[in-house]
Amino acid sequence: MGDQEQYLSSSWSSAITGDHVAEIQVNNFACGGVAISVVVCHMIADGTAFIIFIQNNAYPMEATLMALTMPLLRSSRCTGRSIVFDASVIASLKVKATSSSVPTPTRVEVVSALLVKCIMAAFKAKSGIEKPTFYTHAMNLRRKATPPFLESSMGNFIRLAGVLCTDDENMELAYTVRKLREVKMKIDDDFVKDLCIDSSDEREQVFPNTIMLMDTKCSSGIEARVRLDKEDITVLEQDKELLVFASLDPSPIKV
Repeated sequence: MGDQEQYLSSSWSSAITGDHVAEIQVNNFACGGVAISVVVCHMIADGTAFIIFIQNNAYPMEATLMALTMPLLRSSRCTGRSIVFDASVIASLKVKATSSSVPTPTRVEVVSALLVKCIMAAFKAKSGIEKPTFYTHAMNLRRKATPPFLESSMGNFIRLAGVLCTDDENMELAYTVRKLREVKMKIDDDFVKDLCIDSSDEREQVFPNTIMLMDTKCSSGIEARVRLDKEDITVLEQDKELLVFASLDPSPIKV
């Protein structure tokens, strides 16, 4: 990612009074290609609002939308991979993850569960120790309110739903999906009404280990943008179970 940062608009790292709420940088290449980077203040828009703004106002339908969250990640030891799951693979994962507790797992739940399982295995392979792992989902609260907010509503409508997986727990897909569903079910309309937003914390936030899920062009598959420590990525991309279900770093034209 280091070589790509020169193409990102990043002249400011935190907002102060009088700053622009967004910056756009256009990069023209000798081959005739164009890359447009956009940075939006998080006080104005969360990831959902940002993506909808880009898709509806800035890019033509045939453009490739990639690596939206990378400007937030500044750890020099981290690197990213694109991991793509097609529709047929996701269907098979849903079958594996189905249980009496969660008879209809979602695409996001099964892909997230597999990635978490494989990433935990990578951590263990590198350190030799199976450590408890806490992972979170950024949930879109727009759909949780009654009546729901418009998907295009600007602002921060996100809440992290966290799941703790300890070393003595069964990390099969059905188990992980059930744990995630239990946490998600606690975030309902009453939760949204009672939510108090605290904007007083001004510490810089850096998230070196991240997974960003996006629809593929066919809208039935999922592209996962995974960013981990370089050593962890090296182990992850050799995970046999992951390679059965996913394609690593396919051409953006085919995603």
